[in-house]
Amino acid sequence: VETDAFLRTLGWARVAQQEIDTSSPEDLAILNAYTEGVNAYLTNHSGTQISLEYGVLKLLNPDYKPEPWTPLHTMTWAKAMAWDLRGNMDAEIERAILLKSFTPEQVDELFPSYPASHPVIVPNIGENVTQVEGQRSKVASDFRLSTLDFRPVARNLALLESVLGPSGAGIGSNSWAVSGSLTATGTPLLANDPHLGIQMPSIWFQIGLHCRPKSDACPYEIAGFSFAGVPGVVIGHNDKIAWGFTNVGPDVMDLYIEKINPEDPNQYEVNGQWMDMDVRTETILVGGGDPVTLTVRTTRHGPIISDTYGALKDQVEPTATPFRDQAGIDLPEHYAIALRWTALEPGYTFDAIWGFNKAQNWQEFRQ
Repeated sequence: VETDAFLRTLGWARVAQQEIDTSSPEDLAILNAYTEGVNAYLTNHSGTQISLEYGVLKLLNPDYKPEPWTPLHTMTWAKAMAWDLRGNMDAEIERAILLKSFTPEQVDELFPSYPASHPVIVPNIGENVTQVEGQRSKVASDFRLSTLDFRPVARNLALLESVLGPSGAGIGSNSWAVSGSLTATGTPLLANDPHLGIQMPSIWFQIGLHCRPKSDACPYEIAGFSFAGVPGVVIGHNDKIAWGFTNVGPDVMDLYIEKINPEDPNQYEVNGQWMDMDVRTETILVGGGDPVTLTVRTTRHGPIISDTYGALKDQVEPTATPFRDQAGIDLPEHYAIALRWTALEPGYTFDAIWGFNKAQNWQEFRQ
């Protein structure tokens, strides 16, 4: 229920529905055809015929059967992947906690910026791009990390990992390409290794889509890998081009400390004025239990997540430490933390993927 409450707070399905509402007729046709295919299979299969996991669910609940697939399920899966690759929110929380024990200059030493003199894959994107060295506070010359006592911080980070899962340095996707002028065949080579976490069932499955014959009405001659629940090829090649994905740990999330009206928890301060939040009610159905009602508050920045996200909570289990007591940042007496995240703004992720599948050259790929 706690996980469901957090996901309902983020509102993945709400954003996915907005993307469906703005999809082109061609995209909707792809979604609907895929949905019909999934449901046709589910109609004639059950339990272990679908997968081992569904067989186990039948043991736990003999009456269980999966609900029909819908286009909304496909579009929501993009939000799940975006969360898996979310980038910087955990680091921002860690920085706030580290400031409890260290100075801003010392925290900058722990989170150094990427030097502008180091290589990048795409040095110039668009016109009039200027390389700017990341700004960092200058650390005193006699400062040494080895002189610091990390024990108080280690306990705080352990609390984070209990919610976020283990993390480590040096993880990430990689890719490389070789020009045809350097290969035995005279054609280019592309290698792509996305380091997504191991899951069961697997995130990826191999797929090919081949039109016979290929035509404007049926333009697919592609092979590669896709996500379960997603039509098309996410990473792969067609008869003309190949493409891949890597994740650069982008800064796509910002946390906002909102000052809350002490007389009205559904209002927050904007430029000295109290503004009403958008408030909605979510009902979570619980197997074998009573439904749980959840109130979700949203500011101009995004949903309030400090009510449901473990690392930011102030109302915690007796063995945990409230965020207010962990953080080394100034907080209003009455506050909440809102999340702004690019994935919570309607986008065109699958429209781009289906465009890759049909692209025949670099110009069409860029479109």
